Amino acid sequence: LPPNEDSLLRTKKPCPKAESERQSTFSSPSMMTLLAQHKDLLREVSAVGGYKVNEILEADRFHENLVIEHENNYYWSDHLTNNTYNWTRNYENEVVRMLKDFAYARWNNEWNSTLTKRVRAGELLVTIGDNFHQKKSVLDLENDDQNKLVLFSSHDTKVASILAALDVWNGIFIPYSTSIIFELHQSVANQTDFYVSVRYYNETMSLLKTNSSADFKDSYALSLPDCAQQTLQIDGQPMCPLERFNEIVRSFQ
Repeated sequence: LPPNEDSLLRTKKPCPKAESERQSTFSSPSMMTLLAQHKDLLREVSAVGGYKVNEILEADRFHENLVIEHENNYYWSDHLTNNTYNWTRNYENEVVRMLKDFAYARWNNEWNSTLTKRVRAGELLVTIGDNFHQKKSVLDLENDDQNKLVLFSSHDTKVASILAALDVWNGIFIPYSTSIIFELHQSVANQTDFYVSVRYYNETMSLLKTNSSADFKDSYALSLPDCAQQTLQIDGQPMCPLERFNEIVRSFQ
């Protein structure tokens, strides 16, 4: 599906109410203060970039582009034909550091409202909950009619909206190849009892840098605040009863 039609895996499907709330967030007094504090920087990056950068989202996008380019050893200062502002590689790195304020402002505020969580994260969370609810028995290994694994591929914005909706995001930028792992567990002692665990894997870059298993980073177990009263600890893993998990995700319908 085109991004503007896909509400399951993307966050760009038009929604006037959500967009209005988004604009309110980024035009709040604190955001206006941030823009005013960095007006000279924004004027400079606008001149160098060749397009106007005077809003939170534009500054965040400029920051993201520079970060990706620097990771690939591409620096604008190496290619500018009219280097009015005397950009150097070191100064570009400083620009990235200063623009990070806008990235944090965007990522730590965009997904906070109840409406935004419902519109941008709700459909996928409800789908995951429905998949678990329809599961007959995770111990029935001979039943080939049941999916043992369901994969969804999306983008950092969807990951951020899911983590924010579940109130488990640490506010750190979403790195490449991040995964949120939802697992359904069934009690051996009482096979009518089901539990959901949630894990966050955000250190895949370590696997690209070494072949040593000693440097392998495991995923992080997440404890859902809205399930705190009913959470069980099983082998050190927080487990939320399936009924409670479905109540949480259905609140975003």
